[in-house]
Amino acid sequence: MDNKIVTQVIREVRRSLKIWDITRAVSNTNDEIQTRINLINPLFDILGYDAYDIIHEYIVDIEGNKGRKVDMAITLGRKNPIVLIECKGATNALTLHNLMQGKDYSCYTKSVKIGILTNGLVFDFYTKDTSKSVGLHTKPFFSFNLEEYTGADLEMLALFHRRLIDTKVIEEKANEIYFLDNFDEALYTTLKMPKSGQKPSEGNKKLIEIIFRNMGGKRYTDSVLSELLPLVNSMS
Repeated sequence: MDNKIVTQVIREVRRSLKIWDITRAVSNTNDEIQTRINLINPLFDILGYDAYDIIHEYIVDIEGNKGRKVDMAITLGRKNPIVLIECKGATNALTLHNLMQGKDYSCYTKSVKIGILTNGLVFDFYTKDTSKSVGLHTKPFFSFNLEEYTGADLEMLALFHRRLIDTKVIEEKANEIYFLDNFDEALYTTLKMPKSGQKPSEGNKKLIEIIFRNMGGKRYTDSVLSELLPLVNSMS
């Protein structure tokens, strides 16, 4: 990816967002149709897409329910979409139930690599969870808020610009983010000690043994485990 083009795209997107009167757009938006017209479509205009790149009300067939309509699909002028977009009204919070629709659509549309769930103000970006074959991940790897964003957010958003979009690059970036998110969960699970009356797991025992060895201990026994467990619990 050409860094000069990336820098230019980021600059253009920043400039366009700055002159866009988002407050006025929001104040004139009350339902999903107005949300698409006033907020969602303008953002994709800023990202360089035209009428030939996006299909509205794209038809997908899912198991047991043919002819379902997805709000928007990015096809880049080709037959099969690479991104599906589920739109909600600006006055609605994005929920897991909303995401479930996108998960179903993505699961049965093999060409799709990315799913976007948006209410026009917040844009949540997902990739497919290839480890489970269940459609999209349940957690976005990137979330862009029209009303509050950073320079880092613009750098990520630029990857979705018409001039730069490459699903392989985006998937690689998303996988890195998901992997690091898994670290937090794995660390919590590893450090989490059993409550009073519960038996420690093998992982708990090994962690406490490491602490015991670092304390200079020689013989690790159940008695030592019982003594150290409350101390670790008091700090976790």
